[in-house]
Amino acid sequence: MACRHHRELDLPALAARLGPDHGALHADLVPRLRCAECGSKRIALTMLPPDVPTER
Repeated sequence: MACRHHRELDLPALAARLGPDHGALHADLVPRLRCAECGSKRIALTMLPPDVPTER
């Protein structure tokens, strides 16, 4: 079972570690990542757009 910890990825640090041309799809990233709290390799990614303020 997954540990349920969560963390926002530091995208500039990830690009520096993997290279700017490394793929950014789920299948490209999951094999290279692990939970920073427990070390589990059973992770999931949820990609969301950045918060963009709406103009009124």
